[in-house]
Amino acid sequence: MSFCTKIALFLLKAGIFLPALTGCNRKANAYNYRGLAYYEKGDYDRAISDYTEIIRLDPNDAEAYFFRGLVYDNKGDHERAIADYESALRIDPNNADARKALEEIRSIKRQNPDTSDEKDFPAFY
Repeated sequence: MSFCTKIALFLLKAGIFLPALTGCNRKANAYNYRGLAYYEKGDYDRAISDYTEIIRLDPNDAEAYFFRGLVYDNKGDHERAIADYESALRIDPNNADARKALEEIRSIKRQNPDTSDEKDFPAFY
């Protein structure tokens, strides 16, 4: 997770919203902040839309794939979550968050091969 994303998530949880941070891609950052806000509110479809837009702007943004995967995971769309976690890891093999989320979802699927209901999967974040 980038420094900018960590700060954005911290500020968002603290109830503070900043339109941009110095040194960060402003347009992608705006979508990231809004996507995080939608995610925190449980508005998963809008969060997915914002992360998809970040990926459109920069197809090599591993964090956007990770966060979109996280939203899919929480929405119960585990196959898309897995695909996004894998994409994040292809771009950034050292992305510990994506690796942890992918390992967790695969572990749960191995333990419960018939699991398809979102209530059976704990939220990663």
